[in-house]
Amino acid sequence: MPRTASMIVVLSLLVAASATASERSSPGDVPYRDWARVVSRTPIYETVRVVTPRRECWTERVAYERPHRDGGHGSYAPTLVGATIGGVIGHELGHKRRGRRIAAVVGALVGGSLGHEMHRHHRRHRGRTIAYRDEERCEIREEVEYEEHVVGYDVEYRFHGRTYRVRLDHDPGSRLEVAYDVRPWE
Repeated sequence: MPRTASMIVVLSLLVAASATASERSSPGDVPYRDWARVVSRTPIYETVRVVTPRRECWTERVAYERPHRDGGHGSYAPTLVGATIGGVIGHELGHKRRGRRIAAVVGALVGGSLGHEMHRHHRRHRGRTIAYRDEERCEIREEVEYEEHVVGYDVEYRFHGRTYRVRLDHDPGSRLEVAYDVRPWE
């Protein structure tokens, strides 16, 4: 009986081995793995356009018109001063008593008119106050750069005395894991 049991065990192992061998030889299965030595690896580069938005700001001096001190309304002082000066001059230049009065009135009218016009001219041309202030100005500018990116590797490796080539998306290092299958030569 012990001999029969041994035979059963051996036969069971042979059947299991043949089933495993038939499974391994089916197409698409890769039953064996090993390591191959990498002979060379060359990176494959691709030029990539990189656009980066950058905010640039600077300080700019800006002129603006400040409102007139009197709020835009005219003052009567220049007209009154002009009339007074004109009246005094007219009075001094006039002949006789009655002529002095008329000359004073005419002088006052002309002097007042001149004073008023001078004040208008001053307000129009010099009465405006131009002031300056610093304002920050900003704009977005696109900075364009070109970068080289590694997109893969052309790899040459040796396995069992033969040289093979493959393109990979990563650097394999000095060794490359390979899968192989052993089949009868047909």
